[in-house]
Parts: sequence; C-alpha cells; structure tokens
Amino acid sequence: MGRQQQPTLNSPDKSAIAYYLATSDISNAAGVISKVNKNNLEVKLLGLPANILNSYGVNSLLCLSSDDSRDSPRLQIKSKEGLLAKAQLLDTTTANLAREGDFVQESLRIFKRDIGLTLGLDDELERIERVAATSAIANIKVVDSTVVLGEQNADCLLGKVHQENSATENGENQTFSYGLYTAGGILIGKTSGSDDEAVKIAIDRLQPHFNNLLAAKWLELTNNEFSSRLKTEVSLASGVESKTSVLNKTTF
Repeated sequence: MGRQQQPTLNSPDKSAIAYYLATSDISNAAGVISKVNKNNLEVKLLGLPANILNSYGVNSLLCLSSDDSRDSPRLQIKSKEGLLAKAQLLDTTTANLAREGDFVQESLRIFKRDIGLTLGLDDELERIERVAATSAIANIKVVDSTVVLGEQNADCLLGKVHQENSATENGENQTFSYGLYTAGGILIGKTSGSDDEAVKIAIDRLQPHFNNLLAAKWLELTNNEFSSRLKTEVSLASGVESKTSVLNKTTF
C-alpha cells in the first residue's frame, strides 16, 4: 500500500515468522470451494487481487480443473459479497466432480461497463474543503463517488501538499496546494498546484489526471497473469554486447 503501511510482527513465537515459497512450489488458484450443495457451490475468492475482487461481476466463470479444455467443469458466479461468492455448475452432470477444498481458476472475468474512479478525501481536509470537493466532483463523469479516507476503498486520494521550508514557529505549515496521492499515500507526480488554490480550481485542474487514472484502473483490472494455463516465459534484458537480465516472468 506504500510508505504509510508499516507491517509489524506481533507474536511471542518468533518461529511463526512467515517465509516465502518459490513460485514453482505454489498451487495457483483464484479461489477454493468451501461448500457444496449438489450443483450449488460456495467459493472463497482468496486468490484474486483486492482491486479486481472489488469490481468482480456476476456471471464470471471459474473452472474446476487446471486444464482449460471445453470438457472442464465450469462454475458461474451468481452473487458475491466480499471474498465469498455463490456459484452454480453450468453442467449438472458434473456436480459429483466438485468437492470442498478443490481449487478453482478463472475462465471468464466480467466487469460492469460503467466502472469509474472512487476518490478518497484525506482526513486532513477541513469539512468545508470536503464539501467543496464533493460538489466539484459531481460534475466529473469519470469519478463515481467520493469517500472519506478509512471508511471505504479508494482508487486515489485528494489531499494537501505542504510546501517545504514553509513552517511557522509553532510547527504549522503556512502554505500548501492540493494534489493526488495513491491509495498508499504516495504523491502522484505533477498533480500538485499553486499555493493556496481553491478546492474547486484544483478539481478542475486535475480532470486530465482523473482520466489517466481511470484508464490505468481498467488496465489493471485486465491483469490475469496468474490464470494463464500456457507455459510461457518472457525475459527482459538490457545492453547489447553483455546483456544483463532485468526482469523474468514465467506462467505457472
């Protein structure tokens, strides 16, 4: 989530520290079947990234097998609340193949057509600033809603950008502008404005950035590298004569 997140270990048993497994040792899945009632199933979608899970639509398809063949039994999501989804087997003759504890993988991912941005309002903003921001955002089509930081998930945050070396004797910042931050509290480049600008002016100025952030959100929602059943490997190297490996990706 960024620099604001400070994970700590709170356990008297020091041997409880988690360790990372090599990717080749991980059983990859989008979720696990937690309950079976004939062809009606309950699935915990523990393997989906949080941003994808928040926008996951009904009628998305999962398959019971790692083999993405046409004969692989498929589950269709009928409803979802948090991590828990209610699903139904499309072919009732395969009901006996589904068991509790079985992993499922994605076969078809469905989203609504009108997914927009959710803008978080930093709790440092005064009430009058939050009201002005909410009013200004109402005229921007790509932003679905505004939420107070900490109450709901947000794609980005509107907050104050305090100027360096502008502190008064009592430690309070004298001047600031408004800018956009990531959900983890990292300032997004080139989003801060001039000192002491009005919130409405800042919102108008930030409209192109909202468009870019929505495009990036949609792009991230298509990320499905962990659901591929193709055995492929991609390598990125720098240099011409003596190539240096920069990045290596392998499907599971």
